[in-house]
Amino acid sequence: MPARSRSRTGGAGPRKTPRLGATGRSRAAGGLRATRPKPAPKTRTGPAKPRSRPQRRRRSLGRRIAKWSFLAVLWLVVAGVGTIVYFAHDLPDVRQIAAPDLRPTLVIQDR
Repeated sequence: MPARSRSRTGGAGPRKTPRLGATGRSRAAGGLRATRPKPAPKTRTGPAKPRSRPQRRRRSLGRRIAKWSFLAVLWLVVAGVGTIVYFAHDLPDVRQIAAPDLRPTLVIQDR
């Protein structure tokens, strides 16, 4: 009796074997020959060298100054915008400025 597996839809179907290789023939069908395992890589018998880190190239002084100057200017711009927003919050309404409170210039007094 052949082995059967259920698919996700619940139906029964024949079991499929995986296909190996570019030819599409399975190993059981004789499509691929068994390969010999590769030998382990040879190890050195001499003293072990300590692994050194690859040396980083140090940036030039001008490049570091340019980087930090750019960052300082960026933070100054952020602080400046914040200051402007803080003080602009308390400014009076523009419509009130356009209509000033006019007092009469001529006063008639009774004696």
